[in-house]
Amino acid sequence: MQWRYIENNWHTFQPIIRQRWTEVSDLQLEEVAGRRKYFSKLIEGIYGVSHFQAEHQLTEWQDSVISIDGQFYINQ
Repeated sequence: MQWRYIENNWHTFQPIIRQRWTEVSDLQLEEVAGRRKYFSKLIEGIYGVSHFQAEHQLTEWQDSVISIDGQFYINQ
């Protein structure tokens, strides 16, 4: 799934994102507002990972999100 779609539907994805990154608060997700670079930096800071690791996490998660009948799921 392309990030632009996630960005444009950020509120829909927030509960799914919270399942993956449990330390990120609702307020922080609101501030991110779908901006990938901002979210990547937030993951770096909260989880103490490198930029490369944060980007890898985001890409892996992004590739796992699928839509079925307008509902979004994580492809396990």
